[in-house]
Amino acid sequence: MEKTCDWREGHGPDQGEPRLVEPLRVGPSASTEAGIVEFGEYLWGGTSMAVCAEDGEPLYTATVFISNHILPEDEVWIENDGIAKVFIDAGIINVTGRRSAAGALHAILTDQAINARDD
Repeated sequence: MEKTCDWREGHGPDQGEPRLVEPLRVGPSASTEAGIVEFGEYLWGGTSMAVCAEDGEPLYTATVFISNHILPEDEVWIENDGIAKVFIDAGIINVTGRRSAAGALHAILTDQAINARDD
């Protein structure tokens, strides 16, 4: 039985329904647990990503929605540097060096991530 996280519950109206994607996995690192990447879509556009444990327990949200910086489907705002490193090491994103005013990192999904998201 496939389990999914309900990590979006209580996080606002801007996030759509999640779906579990395998085999993209991240971590562990000094600051994050290992888990399975879950892709979703923000209500107002853009890709969202979260990480869930093997049993479906939500671990953390990797992306943020920035209303005045809506991105194309293959680009995301990553919450912080530690999360960005885990996703870079897993081959899921490449950061561009751009940052939001709040410090989120701009990143582009790799072909591997796009293929998994679109599966």
